[in-house]
Amino acid sequence: MHENTLLEVNNLRTHFFLEKGVLKAIDGISFRVAKGETLALVGESGCGKSLTAASIMGLVPSPGKVVDGEILLNGEDLLQKTQKEMRQVRGSRITMIFQEPMTALNPVFTIGWQIMEPLRYHRKDLTKAEAKERAIELLDLLRIPLPRQRFHEYPHQLSGGMRQRVLIAMALACDPDLLICDEPTTALDVTVQAQILDLLLEIKEKLGTSIIMITHDLGVVREIADRVAIMYAGKIVEENSTHEVFNQPRHPYTEALLNSVPRIVQGERQEELYQIPGMVPNLLKTHQGCLFAPRCDYAKELCFGVTPEEHLVLGGLVACRRYSEEVDLRELN
Repeated sequence: MHENTLLEVNNLRTHFFLEKGVLKAIDGISFRVAKGETLALVGESGCGKSLTAASIMGLVPSPGKVVDGEILLNGEDLLQKTQKEMRQVRGSRITMIFQEPMTALNPVFTIGWQIMEPLRYHRKDLTKAEAKERAIELLDLLRIPLPRQRFHEYPHQLSGGMRQRVLIAMALACDPDLLICDEPTTALDVTVQAQILDLLLEIKEKLGTSIIMITHDLGVVREIADRVAIMYAGKIVEENSTHEVFNQPRHPYTEALLNSVPRIVQGERQEELYQIPGMVPNLLKTHQGCLFAPRCDYAKELCFGVTPEEHLVLGGLVACRRYSEEVDLRELN
């Protein structure tokens, strides 16, 4: 494990054991997050982004189970820890911001109490008064006006943007090494979304916190991420720097996602938006070859029969037969 690496995920497989069969929701993904880095996990709904976060947090819902792989946090394999040991990790070393703050916050407790809760659990050295002051400091850090007054208010008394800031305050309470953000701006309007993203960038600069940003919004990715991992059907099909992914996408799925973004051309919006044909595959079934092949504009016969291997491409990885030395590139282009 490289000394600058905070999190290393190796060959992670998370499956759901259903009556109809085994659903391979995450099927052998690997990636790293460096200290102080922001990695974006991008893909369509159902590709495994949020389940990757749940696997890291040790919160995979039943009947799901991590069946293989390693999740190394500073060299420690989280999959080898007991539930009691993981409770010490969650909230202190790794924290998570959920997509919908109104369901993540408890409506019957004040926001101050909820921010204090992880502090009282993980920071036994703090008195109740010190934990309260720390909670108010966090509200102030996140630019919530009148933080001492807000400390005593309930979630329903705050706007959506303020509730999301409260969730960030809870996540940052114990100075975590890694912050996982599961589409934290999806339910917010564009103005508040921009404010939340600016806050996350500021926190990253001030505290040196590593971030995993889970999103399908490519605008968010371009603004906040250092590196991007593109997920499709439980696999990572491309990983590279944000600059490379946006300016020279290698995988056909990445290219299709970027083509799906609305563009203004010479002051006018496109008349017709590009859409990726077909549907995501049913992961309960056994598939041969590339899972994206039925929807791919570049697919050849061999793409349907042979699973693509990962190839190194200019500082990143891509899983596509077009980059295999065994394939005649002239036939594929």
